[in-house]
Amino acid sequence: HTDAGGIILLFQDELVPGLEFLKDGKWIPITPTEGNRIFVNLGDQIEVMTNGIYKSICHRVLPNKNGSRLSIATFYNPGADAIICPAPKLTYPSQYRFQDYLNFYSTTKFTDKVSRFQTTKA
Repeated sequence: HTDAGGIILLFQDELVPGLEFLKDGKWIPITPTEGNRIFVNLGDQIEVMTNGIYKSICHRVLPNKNGSRLSIATFYNPGADAIICPAPKLTYPSQYRFQDYLNFYSTTKFTDKVSRFQTTKA
């Protein structure tokens, strides 16, 4: 899935792996280490605001038989009535009200390998 928000900080447990990102059609495991536990993830709103220049990251977390996994995510989102659109220099006709986008997001939330941004383009 991708995240609906803008910028996501993911604080990951260094002991239990499971986080993967989709790159070129393949799932790439992200192995946490002592000095590499905070991941910055771009969500769908950054993809909208940059008109697709920066991509929302498709990711998943796999279950682990060897222990519980702890991760903490923080999200930065606009207000529900905020108009979301590409920066003027990057625009072709598309604008999204964040609440409308969240309604769309909730219907496609955990669909693998789907860029919701691409499906909302005219």
